Amino acid sequence: MVKQSLELHDLLVWCRRVLGVVLIGLSIVLYIVGLNLNATFWPSLDPTGESKGILRAGGAVIESVNYVVPSAIALAPQGSFLWGFWSVTMVMGATAEASYVRSSLGAGEVSRQTTINERTRLLGIVDSIVKPVSNDTVKYAQAAVDTAKATAKTDCPKNRSLDLEVCNKSRAALKQAEIDLKKASEMHDDDVRRADQQHRDDVADAQAKLKDLPVISADKNAVLAGIMALVPVEVPEAWANRIVAVLWVVLFSFGPCLLLRSGLVLLIEDLPSLETTEQMPPVN
Repeated sequence: MVKQSLELHDLLVWCRRVLGVVLIGLSIVLYIVGLNLNATFWPSLDPTGESKGILRAGGAVIESVNYVVPSAIALAPQGSFLWGFWSVTMVMGATAEASYVRSSLGAGEVSRQTTINERTRLLGIVDSIVKPVSNDTVKYAQAAVDTAKATAKTDCPKNRSLDLEVCNKSRAALKQAEIDLKKASEMHDDDVRRADQQHRDDVADAQAKLKDLPVISADKNAVLAGIMALVPVEVPEAWANRIVAVLWVVLFSFGPCLLLRSGLVLLIEDLPSLETTEQMPPVN
């Protein structure tokens, strides 16, 4: 029984050590991510590029302080100076992190709105009808024919007492007007067929593009949809992005040091028991 207890104890110690190493690894990963974020955010504030190196170094220092100081305070409190120093760098780091989240969410919102606008435009094309083609040319040609007929009727009476040359000119004008009317009607029919075919092509193209559009959430914002599913309905939707920003800031401000402390505690607290176990006499 004692031997089984020792084996179980060794297994638990091994599991705790593995967990401690994993937590420390996660702490380092969060630190590296936060370091890259700060080293990228602060140089972006200098459009000229003259101070990017200094700002990048400042961002690295800010994130390093945010990682080292709270870890030191958590393991061995060192007084109010470190607390004050850390509060300054934490605010600066939180500014960068919140700005990064808001910019990313803003870009996502713009992208989603663009998709929504494009979907609305394409659906409008699919649901549209063929635009009517103006027949003003046909109307004008028909009016010209009616006028030529009236003129010919006046210039060519049944008693033929007037000049035949005038009558012939009127009849020629009427014939030409009828030819123009026929051409105008044919051109109008061709325009109608082209408009109908163009509408069919536009609808088919719009339907194909609709299939290629990404599927969007009903709330038009994937992050907003997730947050609003977790919080009470009384919470305004405008707070969704703020909630995400706060969670992001908390993760990168407190996550690395807490994970580091927890990992070190798991690695260190079992050392005395291991020494005691090693000094125990063998059990016969």
